[in-house]
Amino acid sequence: MPSFPRRRESRILPAYAGISSAFRDNCPLRGLFPPAYDGETILARRRYIVQATATYKVRAHLSKEGYRRLDDALGLLCEVYNAALDERRYVGKRERRKPERERRYPTYNDQTKQMPAMRREFPELGALSAVACRSPLKHVDYAMAGFLRRLKAGEKPGFPRFRSRYNTIDLTNGKQALAEPVNNRWTCKGLPEFRIRPSRTLPEGKPTAARITRSGRRVFVCFVYKVEKTALPPTGCAVGLDMGVANEETGAATITTSDAEQISREPRDDRRRKRLQRAVSRAKKGSANRRKKVRRLARESERLAVREHNEAHRITSDLIQRRDFIAVERLQPAKMTRSAKGTKEEPGKNVAAKSGLNREILRQAWGKLHAMLSYKAEWAGRRFVPVNPAYTSQDCSRCGHRNPGKTPNRVYHCRACGHRLNRDVNAAINILRSALAAEQGRCAPDAPENGDKPPPQGAVRVEITEAAKPVQLALAF
Repeated sequence: MPSFPRRRESRILPAYAGISSAFRDNCPLRGLFPPAYDGETILARRRYIVQATATYKVRAHLSKEGYRRLDDALGLLCEVYNAALDERRYVGKRERRKPERERRYPTYNDQTKQMPAMRREFPELGALSAVACRSPLKHVDYAMAGFLRRLKAGEKPGFPRFRSRYNTIDLTNGKQALAEPVNNRWTCKGLPEFRIRPSRTLPEGKPTAARITRSGRRVFVCFVYKVEKTALPPTGCAVGLDMGVANEETGAATITTSDAEQISREPRDDRRRKRLQRAVSRAKKGSANRRKKVRRLARESERLAVREHNEAHRITSDLIQRRDFIAVERLQPAKMTRSAKGTKEEPGKNVAAKSGLNREILRQAWGKLHAMLSYKAEWAGRRFVPVNPAYTSQDCSRCGHRNPGKTPNRVYHCRACGHRLNRDVNAAINILRSALAAEQGRCAPDAPENGDKPPPQGAVRVEITEAAKPVQLALAF
């Protein structure tokens, strides 16, 4: 994990980039901002064009014969996946008996070299595109890489399992370019014709990659294009984000910004999904009625997932459009949601409460929000900086004094200077401070200008002036 600069009582800490003078004058917490640092933050940026990779997900429709052909192709690739995994298991057991220096495990390239002979031996496999036949081999390689990573990190390894269904075909790494969709129709060798309905206009030219996914009874195709993204106009605003768990009773929000804005996600309505789950549990296993209810439940779960995904897009797009500099805390939900059950010898405490908290943490989808902010900031010419969240909830945003302990009624009270404000806002301001300190330590303050040449993407220059003047933060994109 990268190291972060220690918090210092210096002149950069009281600077709050992106907080307008109107907010400082009208905010009930205006005492938070010292008058010595009352100036506006200076943000200078050049417009540039980003060469980005964009994915367009579209719904695809097939004929009755097309659905049958797609199912046959997915079943065949499922057998290839299981055969590749079985080879890795067999060879792995054999190689472990040898000395460590003489061990030789099969890799993705080794298994790819065997594919031409397999396609000649099995005509059904030879009828498919060579790129599609390599898709299960790549998935096996991803699964084995994840297994080795978890094993090295001391986590529960979870060796890859054999599959009974295969729902995804990745068409990548091919020497020949994929076909271009024409008249909302797209084809690939060995697969049926896909009638697509794009919700937005697809770029001109051939896609660099594609992914075919079967989700329930529906089929989607994801096209990957290389596009040009123009940086958004500068806004002169910077913000720190404190991630939390939404709670209507306590007034907590999903995201709290350093300028006291609260962003909450709409509560999930699980009533219909729970009702369908009860209906599935009452149905007789193996019956046609149960299969019909399972399909309804899958459709409802997918509808909820799409709604939450769209809401995450709405939240992140709004933040990117209104901010030039975004600082967030680098959280680890996997460690935060560990079970409190404990062991038989040492049972845990408050297991039910911790279980409910874990569900709410996972429901906020912090990882998805971080991923969206990251790539959208790169496209829009913004600066996205994750920081270490340690002590951001305990340190005072005015004097820097650390106040350990709980904060009742969600109000932070500093024992040193008597400062009071919402604890989430206090944490968001500290996150913004840490990001500014990290950028100031990463970039040289007196870096020479590049002249007429466009600056490198994401370059940041932090200039520290005299103590009585505000910090000038220049973001060069």
